[in-house]
Amino acid sequence: MPLYEGLKKRLIPGIACVILFGIILLTSSLRLFDPYENLLLDLRFRLRPQQPVSDKIVIIEISDDTLKNLSYWPLPRDFHASLVDILTFYGVKQVMFDVLFVEPSPEDEVLYESIKEAKNVYLPYVFEIGEKVNSQKSASANSVIAALLPKLEEAARGTGHINSYKDADGKVRWAPLFVNFNAKQEPHIVLRMACDYLGIPLQNIRKEDGYLLLSDSVKIPVSSGNSLLVNYAGPWKKTFRHYSYVDILKSFDDKLAGRPSTLDLAELKDVVCFIGLTATGTSDLHAVPLENNYPMVGLHASILNSIILNRYLKRASPLVNNLFILLLLSGLLAVLRKKKGKPVIALAYTAGLIAGYAVFGFTVFAFQNLWIDLFYPSVLMLAVYLFAVIYYFLEENKKRELIEKELSIAKRIQESFLPQVPSQFQNLDIAVHMTTAKHVGGDLYDVFELGPHKLGILIGDVSGKGVGAALFMAKTISLFRMVAGNSDEPSDILFQLNEGMAKNLQAGIFVTASYLIYDGRNKKVLVASGGHSATIIIRKNGSIEKILPQEGMPLGLSGQVEFSQEEILLGEKDRIVLYTDGVVEAKNLQRDDFGEERLCAALANGPQKTSQEILVNIEKDIQSFVGKAPQHDDCTLMVLTQNPQ
Repeated sequence: MPLYEGLKKRLIPGIACVILFGIILLTSSLRLFDPYENLLLDLRFRLRPQQPVSDKIVIIEISDDTLKNLSYWPLPRDFHASLVDILTFYGVKQVMFDVLFVEPSPEDEVLYESIKEAKNVYLPYVFEIGEKVNSQKSASANSVIAALLPKLEEAARGTGHINSYKDADGKVRWAPLFVNFNAKQEPHIVLRMACDYLGIPLQNIRKEDGYLLLSDSVKIPVSSGNSLLVNYAGPWKKTFRHYSYVDILKSFDDKLAGRPSTLDLAELKDVVCFIGLTATGTSDLHAVPLENNYPMVGLHASILNSIILNRYLKRASPLVNNLFILLLLSGLLAVLRKKKGKPVIALAYTAGLIAGYAVFGFTVFAFQNLWIDLFYPSVLMLAVYLFAVIYYFLEENKKRELIEKELSIAKRIQESFLPQVPSQFQNLDIAVHMTTAKHVGGDLYDVFELGPHKLGILIGDVSGKGVGAALFMAKTISLFRMVAGNSDEPSDILFQLNEGMAKNLQAGIFVTASYLIYDGRNKKVLVASGGHSATIIIRKNGSIEKILPQEGMPLGLSGQVEFSQEEILLGEKDRIVLYTDGVVEAKNLQRDDFGEERLCAALANGPQKTSQEILVNIEKDIQSFVGKAPQHDDCTLMVLTQNPQ
């Protein structure tokens, strides 16, 4: 049965940890936190240095100045034909129109002839793809929502779709390189252009280990759904060469007329031109990681730029992300276990680990083009820290409750060492009260009958407080009861008590004590002190005498120490007050001591009262003085009053 219980204690936490890690890794694999990962991806886009762009890529903008100068929208297709002719004349390698030619136009024949003559023009169409499809799922189209005119399709060098994905936040980050339509894989227009640019047959493309292989040297990383993470090289205005659509037309006219032109169109030789709409407020501006209004013609240029320069963004697989998570959590758990009970140090380490991982994530993105998850691992590390802190708090609280319970038992045991003091011995009225600063303390007192008319009274204070002082207090009382009946001289009893304690010296532990022997027949007391607080005598008329101020060596420091004693005669209503230093050293919030003056003032206010009443009044005065300040030392107070016979 004990073996079963041991296995149970080990197996259940182990199984729970395995299940928890399984849930964590499954959550990571399902990418449930992608909306937040995307935000951190965008931040990396904005912070990283601007990326290289190919000088072979040019963007021709149908911008505000074009629409203003040509005064037409949509632009007549003979303008497009003229542009194609100009680009062909200057030896442009490829031309891609990010313009949809859906409706027939009177100028279609002119455009058809120009495109057919050029033999390098690519024209797009758009599929209708389900809204719930994302980058991880293969895109399937039910229909073509923007079909290319058949005549222009016939003239074009190539055609392809220009679909892209909007994530949940409306930003375009992915583009499907293939779309399933009518049981065929239809390529993205830029993929077709890239194959022609590199001289690679489109039909030779195959997928292998998360890559589209155009050739042995051209490998495009894609998601499981054949989508490419678009590597935007930088802000719209700072990347690629930009030309105005209307400026190209005017520059060519100027050249034909012999006028100076604003552009050197010879620079367009052997480049790839992307023609697209960029005018303010038009429909082809969308949010991307870098900007909220980014022309989609830039997306197509960015895809080709990645293929030409072989600079792709790749998202780490769930396996790689899970490996990072396991390494981070393992390291964090090891430190949290080592720094158990030091939450501030553990927090600093956790924050440092998160910050270091964030820097690592940015570095591999900026210089290795690798996107690793940052949000989920960071949240997990923070959650593990919080869990560890809460677990440690609960564990410590449980231990504290157990200790509190044990200390409560110890308190009752300690109280059992203290005698039940009689309220009356012959004509002596007795009152005593002890309050410990902790559950148990080092103050002590004892009352020992030495005969029909004599009473031994001991009060003491062990150095320190808490459990150690309480154990030494119990030892002191035990030794006292062994020697108390050996002599009627207090000094001799303290000598014997000190000798017994000195046999087992404990470094740094000692006891201050005062011992009185009350003689009821002769109405006197004998007093001896071992370094204890003063014994106060209050006469019937209210005058206060301090007898045996704090002097003599405390008990337990050394053997063979002699102690002096003094005899005090008591009259009716004379009072003796014994106390430990916790009474006069009681502190308020300003750290002021209660002091002997306040104690004597409290004693002088009640000469006609009983010992118990005096004791209660002193306690009230102390509590009023201390207020909300915590008790810092044990307090013991004993009041003895000589009543008339």
